[in-house]
Amino acid sequence: MAAIHPLHHPALILLVFGASIGQPKQLYGQQVAWVKHYGNPSPQIAGFKLACDGSGNIYGTGSIAAGGLIDFDGNSAPVQGQVDIIVAKWDSTGVNQWVRTVGGVPVLEDWDEGEYINYNPATEQLIVNGTYNSLADFGCVEFTEQNDQRAIFMACYTPEGACEWARTIRGGYVYSRSLLIDANSDLYWFGASVLSSPQFVGFPGVNIPYGGFVARYGVDGILKSARRILNIGGVSSAKWVDTTHWLMSIPALEGSELFGVDLGITESASGVLAMVDTSGTVVWHQTYQGSEGFGNGSAGCAVVGSHAIVVGLFRGEMTFDGETLTSPEDDSRVFLASYDLWSGEPEWIRPFVTEGHVASSQDLQVDEQGTIYFFGEYSDTLTVGPMQALPVGESSSFLARFDTLGNCLSAFYFGPSSGSSGSIALSRNRIVLSAPYAGNVSFGPVTLPSSNSIVLAKLDTLTGYTGVGPSFMALQENLLIYANPNNGLCSVQLPTHLQFTNGLLLSIFDQTGQLVQRVPVTMGNAGVQVDIQAQAKGLYHVELGDGRQRYTGTIVFE
Repeated sequence: MAAIHPLHHPALILLVFGASIGQPKQLYGQQVAWVKHYGNPSPQIAGFKLACDGSGNIYGTGSIAAGGLIDFDGNSAPVQGQVDIIVAKWDSTGVNQWVRTVGGVPVLEDWDEGEYINYNPATEQLIVNGTYNSLADFGCVEFTEQNDQRAIFMACYTPEGACEWARTIRGGYVYSRSLLIDANSDLYWFGASVLSSPQFVGFPGVNIPYGGFVARYGVDGILKSARRILNIGGVSSAKWVDTTHWLMSIPALEGSELFGVDLGITESASGVLAMVDTSGTVVWHQTYQGSEGFGNGSAGCAVVGSHAIVVGLFRGEMTFDGETLTSPEDDSRVFLASYDLWSGEPEWIRPFVTEGHVASSQDLQVDEQGTIYFFGEYSDTLTVGPMQALPVGESSSFLARFDTLGNCLSAFYFGPSSGSSGSIALSRNRIVLSAPYAGNVSFGPVTLPSSNSIVLAKLDTLTGYTGVGPSFMALQENLLIYANPNNGLCSVQLPTHLQFTNGLLLSIFDQTGQLVQRVPVTMGNAGVQVDIQAQAKGLYHVELGDGRQRYTGTIVFE
């Protein structure tokens, strides 16, 4: 008879609920479809921003440094500059299909980087945005900047990796921010130009003042329109609400105006969430600013049913719907918040509580069930609702899952990371993630070597997500397995408090982490009969949970 205890995991990170746990044990519950790493001793990759198509193919962009020839699963490309843009494709099993680099003559301060990537299923085009200076050779067109001035680009690739066209916007200080695609496959490129007007290269008749802007391009890369949307700064993230409205997350400054509407910023900086229609009318806007102006801002946003979700940060004290929140003394506090989509009224806020720092990726993802996925990194013990995570090294990466009420359902943590928040994308009910790491990192049964590298991995399904969840130490009653050892037939007994819990799943994994069985548990059952006689004899990991509560144990099949 073997007792099943609340879950611990050493290889990823220890999660506790209101108590500390003793020596961790191995976890196979976090299903990993595949995991890869690239980097040292080959050229160093800063990170991939990710997108997926309907067939499960994965596209990534970022930057690569250190020179030489890179090799992705036998596909190679040269690194010519100090830092080059990189664009790559993998199939659904993680095998690289092609890799492209964009760069040129090395310069002392090289800013080349792919920053955003989108796949358009209607046209089967891959759209990449980012920054470059000096020389950028896309294959279909080459751009050269005088005096190594900063410029931004948008490039269109086929699924086979051929460049169809590329466009550039120049300015003294110009930044690429976000990209949206409408039902007609028009591209809405959000950016910001500081101190000087943006120059839309190839379209000399288009002139707008400096500030935040949106430029609309056709599927062929022809500029249709451009307009200023902010007098200061730019849009951090934008999402479609419907065909005529955008949700915008804005890191605003004192004096910022959105389509001519004063945002009412009283500190030196503030985060703003706003809904506007595409004609330029501001429907509503909400500010979130701490008492210390420096360190306030915003990151990703998402539309989930009738809710507007945003990732923000503040420094000092901030009031949200009557609740006063406080940041660490020398750092900003990151939070996830929800507003009513049509009125802008605040609904809930979930701060990420730590004495260290938390950084969020721009990729706030939402699945078909309305579950919200947050990806980032942290440096000290982190608390989100009932969950507490201990760091691995100086910085760790984490993926957290929330429902539309702000409940943190489960999380997947790993580290040490190398101080970048990484990226996630959804691929046919699975999660693809990419993040840099700087030490020995384990994903379930897979251990990655210690190096300054980047990990690319595909995790379990979204509806049956089995990431490391909170360990509910308050639950004292143990599950029991009868008989153990056994001949492949046994029974898993449920404690009384779990017998009427909805959504329970019993999962069985072999020693490699491969899922052998997953059985839904009918409410009211006192036990579950298990038959693994068709499997090879050995040890099998058993996991029972509903996404929040999780218990594990071992079946000994002799």
